[in-house]
Amino acid sequence: MNDPIQILTLADANYFLGLRVTALSMAIFAKDPSRLVFNVIDGGIQESQQQDLERRLQEVHPQIQVRFIQPAEKWFQDFPAYKGNKLTYSRLFLPDIFPDMGKILFCDSDTLWLAPVEDLWSLMQKDDAIVAVKDPMDATRESENSWFEQNGLEPPGEAYFCAAIAMLNLKWMRAHRVIERAGVFVAAYPDLRFADQTIMNHLMRGHVCDMPTYLHTISRTEHRGSLDLPRTLHYAGELPWVRTTRSGTISDMEMIWHHFSDLAIYGKQGASLAQLYPRHQIWLKRFIFKLNAIPAIRCVFQFLGQKVLRLNDASLEKLLYVNPIERSAIKKVFKTIETTTDRRCKLSPRIQLTSD
Repeated sequence: MNDPIQILTLADANYFLGLRVTALSMAIFAKDPSRLVFNVIDGGIQESQQQDLERRLQEVHPQIQVRFIQPAEKWFQDFPAYKGNKLTYSRLFLPDIFPDMGKILFCDSDTLWLAPVEDLWSLMQKDDAIVAVKDPMDATRESENSWFEQNGLEPPGEAYFCAAIAMLNLKWMRAHRVIERAGVFVAAYPDLRFADQTIMNHLMRGHVCDMPTYLHTISRTEHRGSLDLPRTLHYAGELPWVRTTRSGTISDMEMIWHHFSDLAIYGKQGASLAQLYPRHQIWLKRFIFKLNAIPAIRCVFQFLGQKVLRLNDASLEKLLYVNPIERSAIKKVFKTIETTTDRRCKLSPRIQLTSD
């Protein structure tokens, strides 16, 4: 079937660079990009950014559609802010935003798709409320299960899912009055730890289809040096387009994101990282990241960070972060990105890989 693949994501001007890579990677790695319809909940994206995104996507395939949706203040008036905004709650209102739509694919705008979006689109069955991956982060699961227990609710346990990439069954959500029940839930429990994700884990329990982990891999999880493709990477807590503190490093996973950005956005190797740091800082941050893989040297960095530089916990964590990928695995990922981007971009004679 060649029905449209409806995609929803959300961003503001600060997340636009992430949004652009998310959308372009979905388009470039799709089996049939002509089916893609991008619905973007607009939290303040500039008009020039909107035009840039639409132009680049249609250069991959002229039939790709892009729609920008302005959120209504009334949607979120009774919901607490999460990380400074309320856009994430848009997921709860999708049945009303798209009254004629049966299902939609949601993904955060800090993802890199090196897998066909069709793989996820085809997974949902009619009785599933959501297709999502079990959250691999121990700290998140423990925090959430503790919150449920403290509030006298049955904790989801190991079944707790991450909704950052998910297929949502809008028919199911309408039939089970998710919007109304979410409002009642947040009124009773306003101290949500993870906003609408907490709500969905409560309301959708028992109706979750497990997503294969290759379609939602959190970049900061331990990969034991390997990274097989196809794979969708979620850069939770590791935003590659944001300049880190002086003590922060540049991880192997971030290098993969920037390599795609180099090819799909700038058409020049090294251009993406150069927007953030001068060359000597890039070299130093990469050097420290690689040295962190040696336990003894990492202990030295920890001592220097704590006792000499007196870094706070957040800065120390960025200094000591280690999640190395074997060089041979990175080369394979780079080659796949290069081959797929080159093949897809050649579909349209209008493609222009230019910088901003």
